[in-house]
This record gives sequence, C-alpha cells and structure tokens, in this order.
Amino acid sequence: MSQDPSAVPRRSWFTLWVVALAVVLILPRAQAGEGSEAAARAVVEHLQTALLEAMRTPAYQERYRRLAPVIEQTHDLDLIARAALGRDLWSDLDTRDRDRYLDLFRKMSIATYAREFSEFSGERFEIVSVRPVRRKGVLVRTLLHKADGGTVELDYHLRERNGQWRIVNVLSDGVSDLALKRDQYRAVVRDRGFGGLLAELEAQSRPPSATSTP
Repeated sequence: MSQDPSAVPRRSWFTLWVVALAVVLILPRAQAGEGSEAAARAVVEHLQTALLEAMRTPAYQERYRRLAPVIEQTHDLDLIARAALGRDLWSDLDTRDRDRYLDLFRKMSIATYAREFSEFSGERFEIVSVRPVRRKGVLVRTLLHKADGGTVELDYHLRERNGQWRIVNVLSDGVSDLALKRDQYRAVVRDRGFGGLLAELEAQSRPPSATSTP
C-alpha cells in the first residue's frame, strides 16, 4: 500500500531537506578542490617543460630570455621575496629600497634557473602526486630523473592569488629554498646591512663568466 506523502513525519522531511542542502554545498567545494589541483599541476608542467627546452639551449642569454616570462608567470616572485626577507625587515624599507630589492630578486631568480638548467643529457620530469595542503595551498611532488640514473625530489608549493596559481616555494630533496634564502638574507643584512644584500643579489644576477658559459 502506498503511503500518503502528507503522512510522512515533518521531522523526516526536514532531515531530507538538510541532507539535500549539504550535498548542494559540498559538491561545488569538491569540484573546486579538484580544479585547483589540476590548475596547480598545469603550472608546474608549464615550468618544467620550459626548463627542459632551456637545457637544450647552449647560450646563457637565450636561456635567460626564454625563461624570464615563464618564471614570472609560474612564480609569485613578490611574495617569495618578501617572505625571504622577513616581515620585520620588509616593513623597515622605504618604497625605493623595496622596488630595488624586488627587481634584483626577480633578476636573480631567473638567472639562477638559467644557470642551473644549462645542459641536457636525457633528463626528464615526472609528477608523482598533487594534493591540497594547509592555508588553501597545493603541493605538487615531482622527480627529476637525471641521465646517470639518479633522481632529485622537487616539490612545489603553490597558492592562488588573484585567480592564478603560482609557486611560492620549492623543496629540493626536502630542503626548502625559501627557508635557505631567509637564513642567508638575514645573515647578510646582519653582517653587511641591507646594501650588502642588494650587492649580493646583483652579483647573483650577473651572467656566468666566459669560462663557465656552456
């Protein structure tokens, strides 16, 4: 015998309504999480594809030129620069010093990639996993397979800002690049002042010497 819908207890209808509302609210969040992970993965793939192409480019200046827009698109360089300096030191700088520091940090970051990824011998990248992390971030774990059979673990921590996912830190075999920079920069400022740090970044932004150019 069929049951008259009006005979269903009001509490049951309320329970069904709550469950339906929960499903509506939860599903978009799950989809947004999956979309975030896919977007973060795409950023890392874009970077690593550019790095492999750069490794096939013998001339340093050409590697720098090709990598510059990719590094700027895939990394939140301003955020990394501020975090590396520390909130207290950053707040002490005037606008001119901040602009000078950010410009040199950008040039140094691109130059570092252009120096480090300079020769190709059959290397390849592999994405191992992509997962959400705290503070609305995503961690993309990858391996760099070297020509000699060895591997390097490269983990990319990304965050979304202004609708774009960008790298905010890189860990190489578990060592945080941001933490290393923070320790180094604070030591330089302590020993040589902020001007000494600018001089150090400028030196790291220069092209390699002719004897070390690939």
